[in-house]
Amino acid sequence: MGIFVPGGLAFCLFSVLLGFLTLVFDYNYFKKIYRLVFIICAGILIVQEFFSFSMGIKLPMVLPFGETTYGISVKEIIAVHMVSPRSSSIFFEPAHMAMYALPLLTMELFDKNGSHKLFNLFSLIIIASLLLLRSGNGMLGITVLLTIKVISYIRNGRNFKSLFLLLLIIPIALYAWNSYTETEVGSAVLERTQELTLDKDAHSFTRIGRGYFVYGEMPFFNQIFGMSGENLIQREIIRLEGMGSAQALYFNGVQSILIFTGILGLFMWLLFFTSIYRSGTTLCKVSLIMFLAISLISSTYLSPIMIIVILLAISQDKRRLLDNKS
Repeated sequence: MGIFVPGGLAFCLFSVLLGFLTLVFDYNYFKKIYRLVFIICAGILIVQEFFSFSMGIKLPMVLPFGETTYGISVKEIIAVHMVSPRSSSIFFEPAHMAMYALPLLTMELFDKNGSHKLFNLFSLIIIASLLLLRSGNGMLGITVLLTIKVISYIRNGRNFKSLFLLLLIIPIALYAWNSYTETEVGSAVLERTQELTLDKDAHSFTRIGRGYFVYGEMPFFNQIFGMSGENLIQREIIRLEGMGSAQALYFNGVQSILIFTGILGLFMWLLFFTSIYRSGTTLCKVSLIMFLAISLISSTYLSPIMIIVILLAISQDKRRLLDNKS
């Protein structure tokens, strides 16, 4: 299909959808709906965790119909939810909810309404929900966003009060984090972050390192221009070994671009993101940094988080241009 449609059918459909959404995107309305949906998801998550810790009852909130793009039935997902120590609200797994929440957290911390404050109430609710999820994606996202936020707050601090508040918050935050990691929930989060390693025997190797080894086994021509998933399997560059084809083709965001579009495609994507970053607002830049960090450990290529981040970046760029004209 990639021969007839540049980038493949999935990329073509993604581009058409993105182009349409760019025309109709309204940042304020989007944020309002985004907040509402997140409140519902967070409420369900809290209820799930309450029943899990108080009564040992699991409450899966996904409908038991159909199957995922990885060829796994939803009933199998529910069976996993029933024995999993973590809840995931209406999502198939905690990582999915974390990736849904992180763009909203970025908006709360760095758009015009939140940039002058260290935190607002809604950002604290999102952070608490991410900690409750115990997701590696969520922890990485929080780390990246809060590091940038603190640095930005220090650089932009214009009075003694703001700096004093920051100096007061840092030791409190460190004490809270230390206390959190000593709890059952916190220790589980710490274990998951320590799993992020390039060791082939580690659980995280599939997400972090495997794709680069697959890329290294591809023919030179395909390393430049990319290779479809079907060809990867047909040429036995990827062996199924009991996995479904979708599972076998699971790579993180950066690896997906590198494998499916080649080094040339990766260069063009980086050129696109760099051009938006250079002319973008703070929200635009931080969104792209957060997205790149998550793309190093999770599958983000042509995903909903990729659409949201690009829409945020483009909309903020348009807003900046309009503000300059006025």
